[in-house]
Amino acid sequence: MNSSANLQEYLHQIRRRLRVTTASRGLGGAALIALIATIVCVFIANRFAFSDGSVISARTLLFAAVIAAIVLLLVLPLRALNRRRAASQLEKSVPAFDGRVSTFLDETSRRERPTPLLELLAEDAMRVAGTAPVDRVVTWQRIVSYAAMGVVAVGVLAWLGSSGPGYWGYGTARLWSGWLKTVDAPLYQIVVTPGSTTMRQGADLTVTAEMVGFEPGAARLFAKFESGMQWEEAPMQRRVEGNGFEFLFAGVREPMQYYIAAEGVRSDGFDVQVVEMPNVENIKLTYSYPKWSGLEQLVEDPGGDIRAVDGTEVEIEVKTDKPLPEGVLVLNDNQQGLRASGDTSNGRLTVSKDGQYYLGAVYQGETVRLTEDFFVTMVPDNKPEVKLMRPGRDWRATNIEEVVAEFEANDDFGLASLEVHYSVNGGEPQAVPLKKASGSKQAAADHTFFLEELGTPGGTMAGKPQLVPGDIVTYYAVAKDHKTSVQTDMYFIEVQPFEREFYQSQQGGGGMGGGGERQDEISRRQKEILAATWNLIKEKKESDGRGKAEVRDNAEMLSQIQLTLREQARTLAERTRARRLADTNKEFASFVENLEQGPRQAQPLREHTAQMRGD
Repeated sequence: MNSSANLQEYLHQIRRRLRVTTASRGLGGAALIALIATIVCVFIANRFAFSDGSVISARTLLFAAVIAAIVLLLVLPLRALNRRRAASQLEKSVPAFDGRVSTFLDETSRRERPTPLLELLAEDAMRVAGTAPVDRVVTWQRIVSYAAMGVVAVGVLAWLGSSGPGYWGYGTARLWSGWLKTVDAPLYQIVVTPGSTTMRQGADLTVTAEMVGFEPGAARLFAKFESGMQWEEAPMQRRVEGNGFEFLFAGVREPMQYYIAAEGVRSDGFDVQVVEMPNVENIKLTYSYPKWSGLEQLVEDPGGDIRAVDGTEVEIEVKTDKPLPEGVLVLNDNQQGLRASGDTSNGRLTVSKDGQYYLGAVYQGETVRLTEDFFVTMVPDNKPEVKLMRPGRDWRATNIEEVVAEFEANDDFGLASLEVHYSVNGGEPQAVPLKKASGSKQAAADHTFFLEELGTPGGTMAGKPQLVPGDIVTYYAVAKDHKTSVQTDMYFIEVQPFEREFYQSQQGGGGMGGGGERQDEISRRQKEILAATWNLIKEKKESDGRGKAEVRDNAEMLSQIQLTLREQARTLAERTRARRLADTNKEFASFVENLEQGPRQAQPLREHTAQMRGD
């Protein structure tokens, strides 16, 4: 290949590399301008709350900027990059050519056949080209840098459109792709209640507006009545309860249109139709309470708000100034028809939860309100209350005494039963019903514990089992209504001897007073633990799953106290046997045996509290 051909190929490679550079720079610049223009247009459109006009104008400006950038930075530079322009840029980059390339192109364009002088010029230019390779004249780093700029700009633009923060993401997506969507939820919106509606002539209409996406300082309502020619406007008041604004149309007599505007955001327009309907003159309520409540039927005339226990059926009788053929009762958005008879209509509802109701009529398939909202309040059925009146505390008695326990209970509607439950030395529980409680709101009853008849195999009297000193009778009362029950605290009747004797040890020389006092202390603390455990069980049942952490902490504390008391009882038993006091008489032997059995009996209680701790 001769020098002319080599130079032509060299120039072709330079031009191709320059075209790639120009394209990379043009696309990168266009992407950057698109990002900048998007940010500016979104900011401007947001100032107008992305109204339709602002979105269309911003989108037009954005697309015009992008098209202009593509034309100015890509199309025109590529069209202008011919052989002469490429040669000019080459000679600027490599001054050593000193015009040889331009002269070569001029001569080849004027001569049809090459001359030896032109060949020498090409040969001389190729010697310079040998020192300036294509990769050095137009480097790949320039191409990649322009392309990277474009990729970053497009990436940021895509991120803004898909998950950009606040209004930036919404605005970017709206400007670039919103015109392709048939439905586009607005970023700023005014939700109006009731919107378009049909109402009774002369009734009041309350319009509320809730702002979505922004918090304006004020809002205005625009309305035009059927008889008016111009739109009227008025400021709206902030709602006392809840967010947003409200406005009251008092005594609406004719159809109208209205909409709401705030800080450049405007709601849809709504139509209010006004029709002549019957007027409600009176409401009569008849309460039929459930049987368990024990309440008689009640009539409220006039009535309105409803207040009753769960399960109460309420008959609603509505009297109007003229017949109401399609009357409805709307309870918590659930609608039921009224039975009409002349100018009187009847409906029925069952109280099951708090809510509200109103009376209306169906007009052309739409419910027209005839009354304001009335409240439905479900009266709670509280738990019964029960307490021990006598003796009012733990009691000590001999095994032949009679201990009378008196209880009082009450319930807001009626007691189903009142019982006393007792157990001897932790044995099988017994339940004794107190019949005076049934069906009454208040009850006072008593139960007599005949200790002589509550014997155990621990002793005998006249051939019958007999309680012995140290035995314990635990008892509590249970009051029930139709669905719940409550319990009193646990109380103790401790069997005491007729007289307390003290013995002097023949061998140890010490008194038994300290051991007896220690035994009484252990017994007292064990009863306290039993009562605390009982109260903890009641608390767990009545908490309905609440306060689990507190129950767990208390169970942990009781478990540790029980463990400590068990060790104290075991130590006392060991010391008593070491002094050989158990051989003194049967009472000492029984005392030591009880101390030894105590730690074994305490283990189930500790396991129970440990299980509560794990729940």
